[in-house]
Amino acid sequence: MTKKYVCNYPADVFDNNQNWISCSKSLPEEEKEVLVYTDAGEMLVAYLFDDWGNLAWTTGGLGSGTVNVVALMPLPEPYKEGDE
Repeated sequence: MTKKYVCNYPADVFDNNQNWISCSKSLPEEEKEVLVYTDAGEMLVAYLFDDWGNLAWTTGGLGSGTVNVVALMPLPEPYKEGDE
């Protein structure tokens, strides 16, 4: 797979910005959901997939298309009852 079109943003954009990781620095494994920040200023849960030999981001679901990701962070662990 090629990283072409997956991220076109400089690596230092999110260096000191909470737990965000610039997509120029690191990418998750394919099909692993992460929280992403898009070039449209949205925060979504998305994952990488093989789009005919190129990696692309999608939120999944029928007709969801692809999104342009600026930065990402791992999702927190799911809530478990009794974890108050």
